[in-house]
Formats: sequence, structure tokens, C-alpha cells
Amino acid sequence: MSLRSMNALHRRASGFLRRDENGGTNTIEFVLWLPIFIFVVCLVVDVCFLFLSQAIMFDVASDTARRAALGLFNGIDEAARNAAAEDFAADAATFLGVRPAVDASVDTNPVSIVITHDPSAIDLTGVFGFISGTEMTASVTQLREGLAAAE
Repeated sequence: MSLRSMNALHRRASGFLRRDENGGTNTIEFVLWLPIFIFVVCLVVDVCFLFLSQAIMFDVASDTARRAALGLFNGIDEAARNAAAEDFAADAATFLGVRPAVDASVDTNPVSIVITHDPSAIDLTGVFGFISGTEMTASVTQLREGLAAAE
């Protein structure tokens, strides 16, 4: 940056902080609009995190259903295979330290994986406190394949 552009930038910044002929109405308007602006920014951040969480949940459910359809979850009986799939999905879908609820049916045809998350637990800034009674759900169903598990 040249010296001339830095001086122009300094004049603009100091002009913003100086009192104008209206008696400081710019500062009052700024103070009045600041909480609304901060609320909107927090709302956007929370919505982005909710969409990110939903995308992660769907990807994990899809991956878990694919692994279950290929028979990659080992266990002695159906309950052990379901528990292995549920643990895998819950570990992979943990977002911001919040572990979701997972329901898996891996021995049925089609395989079904349902991941459920409480969105109020993901709420970073507290803007979405009113959605505490709702649930985000990612559900994937996939047909089993006739392939043996590769070991």
C-alpha cells in the first residue's frame, strides 16, 4: 500500500469516528442496528452447522447401510451385528461432541439405518433454542448384496 492510499484510509477512518453535523446520529444508528446484525450472523452460523450436521448424518447412514449390505459387520448373532453397525454409525456421526441415536437393522432385506440427532444440542450460538422438541433424521435403506464379506 502506498503512503497516499494509507493517508486516504486514515482520513476515512477518522472521519467515521468524528462527530458529524447531525449530532452523532450515525453512532446511534450503528448501536441500534448492531444487535440485529449480530443476531442475523448467529442465525446464519447455526443454520450452516445444522445443514453440515444433516449432511454428515446422511453420509454416515449411507456408508453404514452399504457396509451392512455387503455383510461387513461381524457378530455371533443378529443383535451383535446390529450393535456393531449402530456403534460404527454413532461414532462416525458424532458432531461437536454430541453422539446421535442410531437404529440399525442389518440382517433384514433391505438393510435399514436411521440416525437421529437433537438439533438443539448442535446449536452453537443459542439462536435456535426454540427447536428443542424436534429431531433431525437421516434414514437410508439399501438392498443386501449376495457377496461374501472380504476378509
